[in-house]
Amino acid sequence: MATLALAIILTDVARASEADWTAWASILLLAALGLFAVQAGNPLTLLLAWTTFDLAEVLILLGHIPQSKGRERVVVAFTTRLGGSILLIGTLVYGRWLGVEIDFTAMPTQTSLLLLLAAALRLGILPIHQPFLQEDRFRRNLRTMSRLATAASAFMLMTRIATAGRIEPFHLALLVFAGFAGLYSAYAWADARDEINGRAYWLLSLSLLVAAATVRGQPSAALAWGIAALLSGGLLFLYSARHRYLTAVLILGLIGISILPYTPSWPGADLYAAPFEPVLVLFIGIQVILMIGYLRHIFRQGPTLSGVERWVWLIYPWGLMLIVLAQLIIGWYIKLPSITLANSWPGILVCSLVTLFTFLQRRLEAGPILAAVIGRLNAVFAVVFSMNWFYQLLWRIFNTVGGFISLFTDVIEGEGGVLWALLFLVLMMVILFQIGAGI
Repeated sequence: MATLALAIILTDVARASEADWTAWASILLLAALGLFAVQAGNPLTLLLAWTTFDLAEVLILLGHIPQSKGRERVVVAFTTRLGGSILLIGTLVYGRWLGVEIDFTAMPTQTSLLLLLAAALRLGILPIHQPFLQEDRFRRNLRTMSRLATAASAFMLMTRIATAGRIEPFHLALLVFAGFAGLYSAYAWADARDEINGRAYWLLSLSLLVAAATVRGQPSAALAWGIAALLSGGLLFLYSARHRYLTAVLILGLIGISILPYTPSWPGADLYAAPFEPVLVLFIGIQVILMIGYLRHIFRQGPTLSGVERWVWLIYPWGLMLIVLAQLIIGWYIKLPSITLANSWPGILVCSLVTLFTFLQRRLEAGPILAAVIGRLNAVFAVVFSMNWFYQLLWRIFNTVGGFISLFTDVIEGEGGVLWALLFLVLMMVILFQIGAGI
């Protein structure tokens, strides 16, 4: 988190339109609140951190967004995250009712599913919501910190949940949902116009990988995927000025999600640890598509550093390399296991599939065919996972309930309103008496 905040400020020298002291102050504030949430030692502290962060983020974003449509989407996102906080409060109450203490040092398995749903609400997994603020002025610096800090606070909770073991029941159903939703979001990331327009789908895909590791009770894998989402993603999101000499730095970011042996993300291979379940094939597909999309965005045409002053050339690359150094240091800090077939085959398989796809696309011109097939499958996924049907259902329920309320109001306010009120009162009394007699 601290490295991301520093990297954002350093790389802002290549984005004159975003280099604003108010944005920097907001970035530092969100980074501080994000650190507060990540280092929370108990659920109550985490709840306070979430609430403080959400209020600060809403005030900051509303101050930078003049359009009413953009403000409406900010409020919708805030409401969804508030639902996660409310669910966390309900889980704490439920734990007291069960007579168990919810503590990060000893997570009770009875509350794992509810805590996972609370984290999913904050990450935008349930329901899957569309990205917003695509054209705002501070979309690379302030919006990057906002999204990554929000994700980090939820990843921390997921990693804590994973220490309690596998989530039962609904284990298989959760993995199936995460797998298909991840395929949808991974393809949306790879097919996005640029990395900023696909940022929400990147975080959603990696969040589902973290969730899958949580469901399987693999805390090391959940931690590794969370770090990869923040650092490899942050590196690409801050790569605003292109140059061929900087491509090697971005390739290191790609290696950061490869889960090859002795790479920073190697513990992420624990997601596929025994007992291997067939549904995990979906997550291999997610990772392959994520890496293909990462490659596409690395070599995408964009603004360059030509014509800038020399001091910009000195500071801007260091802002990017800091993220790579942080990822390498974290990878070395984690005690890595000895290499075996069980923890090495996922990374080798994923990288082999990415290489095969690249070869087919460039040499055999089969890339467009594969992309067309995947695109049709993604269109089917989009119908389910875009959640438009869910929002339409909610709107119909709202209109139906509103119609009944209007009818009830018209009846009560009519000439026979007093008689209807007396009738409802008698019916309620009869029902209450029957309930009391039954007790």
